[in-house]
Amino acid sequence: MASNDHRDTSIGQNRRQFLGRLGGATAAAVAAGNVVGGGVVEATGAGSLSANRRRNAALRIRLEAAWNEWHTRLAPHPTNKDDELYPTIASHGKALPHNALGEVDAAAYDALVKAMKTGEQNDFNMIPLGGGAKLANPQAAFAFDLNCGDSHRLGIKAAPAFASAWACGRSQRGVLAGRDARRAVR
Repeated sequence: MASNDHRDTSIGQNRRQFLGRLGGATAAAVAAGNVVGGGVVEATGAGSLSANRRRNAALRIRLEAAWNEWHTRLAPHPTNKDDELYPTIASHGKALPHNALGEVDAAAYDALVKAMKTGEQNDFNMIPLGGGAKLANPQAAFAFDLNCGDSHRLGIKAAPAFASAWACGRSQRGVLAGRDARRAVR
């Protein structure tokens, strides 16, 4: 029986080799003075560049974009402190084991927190899961997007605290919606 997995396992190694060589090639190009200097190449003039000059212009544009990205102000990432106050009842627990009260298993939650702090694959493999659920791409936070600015430089306000009026109002709306749904079925 033929395998349905048609992935080329050498791609990962080639990608790592390519990225390793790219760092050296960039440094060599800068040291040799082959990088076109100053400003962004106009779209109207880019078509008339020779292959080598276009390659150098593309490198310069990418280096300039990376430099500009590096110089942007880092945004704060505040928390609402729920992890410290309510470590097993007000924090993310999807796919983790829960007790009869619906509280997340403390050891499983601690394993999730450890894995998120270290970013190590082995720590993610050690997270106990509950039921048939799986964690949905928990390591996405460690990825880099080369098409735009780094997501970690963008800020977001802390989520409303579990004991906040906002959270209370949200849970009350859920209770009322459930009550109304039950009345509609009677």
